[in-house]
Amino acid sequence: MEKQAIASLKLYQTKKAELEAVRLRILEDISKTYDTGFVHYIPMEVGETIYLDEAKGWKSKLVERNNNRDVFDVHAKKGHWLSEHQHYQIETIDVLSGSLRWWTRDEETLLHTGNRVIIDKNLPHKGYSEEDLHIIVSFNPPLTKPRQ
Repeated sequence: MEKQAIASLKLYQTKKAELEAVRLRILEDISKTYDTGFVHYIPMEVGETIYLDEAKGWKSKLVERNNNRDVFDVHAKKGHWLSEHQHYQIETIDVLSGSLRWWTRDEETLLHTGNRVIIDKNLPHKGYSEEDLHIIVSFNPPLTKPRQ
């Protein structure tokens, strides 16, 4: 019984180390996608989840990719910032639940459940989750590329 427990613990530690290596690789990939404030392409696969902020308040899962767009299922905890950034894609945000304070240039908007915002390419923007938030975000053309 003790040998079985030790083997299970070793397997758990191995899997934990493998998952940490994957997490670090994703973070490294993401850090390479920024260049003077622009997000270029993020290498990730459908089904992968990434955190969009250091505090891990914004969690984003790639749920669809095709030739025209990427779709992300995003959850944010109340009180977390999404830092200012911009990218080469048009971004559409649909608020499924919660509220999001959103800035583009000098405009500030408070979005609620059922609201949609479309952000033009190359337009700096940032956000703040006023409460727990669930949004669907799509990018046209796609923001991600399959891992090589």
